[in-house]
Amino acid sequence: MIRVIDAGMETTVQDYPGRRGRRAAGIPPSGPYDDRSFRIANALLNNPPSAAGLEIQLIGPTLVFEAPTTIAVTGAETQVTIDGQRCPMWQTLEIAAGQQIQIGTASRGLRSYLAVAGGIQTAPVLGSRSTFARAGIGGVDGAALAAGMRIPIRKVLGIRPQFLSPNAIPDFSETAQIDVTPGPHGDWLDGAGHRTFLGSSWTVAAQSDRTGCRLIGPGLSFSGRATTKPPDNGSDPSNVVNTGYPLGGVNLAGTSPIVLPVDGPSQGGFITPYVVTAASMWLLGQAGAGQRIRFRAVTRSQARSRLLEHEKACTAVGHMIERDELTTASGAA
Repeated sequence: MIRVIDAGMETTVQDYPGRRGRRAAGIPPSGPYDDRSFRIANALLNNPPSAAGLEIQLIGPTLVFEAPTTIAVTGAETQVTIDGQRCPMWQTLEIAAGQQIQIGTASRGLRSYLAVAGGIQTAPVLGSRSTFARAGIGGVDGAALAAGMRIPIRKVLGIRPQFLSPNAIPDFSETAQIDVTPGPHGDWLDGAGHRTFLGSSWTVAAQSDRTGCRLIGPGLSFSGRATTKPPDNGSDPSNVVNTGYPLGGVNLAGTSPIVLPVDGPSQGGFITPYVVTAASMWLLGQAGAGQRIRFRAVTRSQARSRLLEHEKACTAVGHMIERDELTTASGAA
């Protein structure tokens, strides 16, 4: 077991790809918001990509391990200590029984990830261990971690020590560039509205979470489709008859864009002029309040190509360095 001493701001059990095939019933996939950092953590431990781990938002937890194991911490830059000793991220870390790990406050990025050899062993709900707290399902008691909780893990020893190559570690300090493809309501904005959306810098609002990333920026203008419509569509130009929302949809509530990520709703009455590509969602997951982001329009063919690049990066193939190799290289230098 892992014993929770302090839960941090919001720490949840997640797995990849989450709870698929339930959106028609209003249940989102959940899973890691930044799937690249999460999947690399599992790859470092030779876990299957689906192994459950912890997603840590901004302020990390304090945990005690009741058995020896190996872990990896990736994602947002933060301070990791084991029994008070500072430890590096993006590599395997050996944990002895009784040792305490503390994850600090993120200094770059928003979400860190902690993977454990063999994965977290909470009971699956509807095919996934991912936590969807608003419905009280998955994870530990269907909620974010709280002090006193105990998290079951599998005892796996003999994990090969390895690091992620420094040139493969993401840098979350710059303005995030997010790719989008046309959404189902692209023709509800006029030409000026599209130019404003794609040509502006947007700021992530503090009222953002795993259900929606709210953006602050300029007003957008609408086409005649939005302003001259049947009354059952609603009075505001951004209103539409209740419609399905794609994962990653850029929802327009008034003129405020809200990106709908892994815990977002599956339907509602606002238009969706753009959709964030699957290969860009992980970057959005690292954008905290005040972060600047820009959108770039790509074709569906370009989106597929970048998704293949993203999938390759998530496996970290070609970017793993075994500890003996690193020592040899340093000695040779």
